Amino acid sequence: MKRSIISLFFAVVASLLGTASTVSMFAIGNLQYYVLDDGTVGVTVGRNEYGGMLDSNLFVGELSIPASVTYDGATYTVSAIGYQGFYDCDKLTSVSIPSTIKYIDSGAFSGCNSLAAVKITDLASWCNIEFRTDFNYSQPYSNPLYLAHHLFLNNVEVTELQLPAEVTSIGAYAFAGMSELKSLTLGASVTQIGDGAFRETSALTHVQWNVKQCARSSDVSRHTPIFGYNSKIKEFIFGEEVEMIPNAICYRMTELKNVVIPNSAKNIGICSFWGCSGLESVTIGNQVEIIQSEAFSCCRGVKSIEIPNSVSVIDYKAFDECTGLTSVSLPESISKLMPAFYNCSALKTVSCLVNNPQNMITYSTAF
Repeated sequence: MKRSIISLFFAVVASLLGTASTVSMFAIGNLQYYVLDDGTVGVTVGRNEYGGMLDSNLFVGELSIPASVTYDGATYTVSAIGYQGFYDCDKLTSVSIPSTIKYIDSGAFSGCNSLAAVKITDLASWCNIEFRTDFNYSQPYSNPLYLAHHLFLNNVEVTELQLPAEVTSIGAYAFAGMSELKSLTLGASVTQIGDGAFRETSALTHVQWNVKQCARSSDVSRHTPIFGYNSKIKEFIFGEEVEMIPNAICYRMTELKNVVIPNSAKNIGICSFWGCSGLESVTIGNQVEIIQSEAFSCCRGVKSIEIPNSVSVIDYKAFDECTGLTSVSLPESISKLMPAFYNCSALKTVSCLVNNPQNMITYSTAF
């Protein structure tokens, strides 16, 4: 009797204080939801009575992830798709992702080999999704677009992408594998772009780059270049307000023929045009001050380089293995010249306009 009175007392107190729900996981239909620390929920395939995942054959055709769900009188925002959330659902053909999703965990769509469409309603929110990877999934299988290849914005397939002004960052692998993307315009508002954001975009041939500044790692062994390793881009235009050419931005764009560095740019980053073997013409703007390491390495089609009288530093191997290079002009502004022209086997003419070349800070020989 005493125990019953105590239990009743705590039940009444909890009711009066309006204690929060202690629900941590619940199912609606064939989907399982788990409550996150911030009160939102993540979603995965539902579980059977033994705790295992439901048969993937239950998920056929289109999967629509809801923006919110209501359970036991409480409404929850759906903000995540869980680890291996829809693993091996190989009969799924399309998935709709709401703008509320903040991250998609590793392997969420691994094995969904029939996916042919990803549908969204908001580009800005899509750009901010964190697509997670781990040691089990070196490829971005958390991003359904990597498997589906086709992105639909408000039911219209995206082939020309111009990001809205409110987009300031683009997550890693955000548009990876998007096979029908043909042209891309990035605005000045963008300041951060993650690894491989546009890798394996096989139809992409034209890029308008208006990004003023965007810090990027130059370590391509650990950080995938924004456009991957074997991009088919033929035209890459830098806007007139671009202040820096990011590291590895045009890495191994072998079909790129001409590059114009605008007068607004002051820094050409590490490996920025590394391996652009089809590059024939390079125009460097008259405000560039630094050409960093390996910036034009292995650009074997370039025959001559005119370096403007604003450049003070040409760093290590900046023009290494430019085997087609026959002439180069060094302006009087040069104050530091590293071994920049190694393996330029066809180089015959060097015009040095530096007043006191012996005062240049050099290490061994520049050539």
